[in-house]
Amino acid sequence: MLTTSETLIGQIREPGNKLAWSNFVRLYSPPLFQWIRQKGLQDADASDVVQQVFQVLVVKLPEFDYDRDRSFRKWFFCHHFKHLSAIGPQSSRFRQLGPSSRTG
Repeated sequence: MLTTSETLIGQIREPGNKLAWSNFVRLYSPPLFQWIRQKGLQDADASDVVQQVFQVLVVKLPEFDYDRDRSFRKWFFCHHFKHLSAIGPQSSRFRQLGPSSRTG
C-alpha cells in the first residue's frame, strides 16, 4: 500500500526542495501512470497527464491539511482525478477520463 510520510508532505511544501519533490514523484508517478493507462491512454499521453497532475498539485497542495486519521493518498488521487476532467474538453485524448470512467 502506498503511504506518504508527514515529513515528506511537509518537505514538498517547501519551495525549491528538489530532493523531496524527486522522492514524491518517484513514489506517486507509477500508480498514477498505471491508473491513467488503464483508462486507455497511450504511454505518451499518460505521461503528459501525470505531469499536468503534478503541476496542479504544486498549486493545490497548500489547501491540504495533514490529518493522521485521513489519507493524503486518497486526497491526492480524488482531488486530482477531479481536475483531470478539466483537461478533457481541451483535447480528445483526455475525453476518455470523463465522469463515467472516474471512480475516485
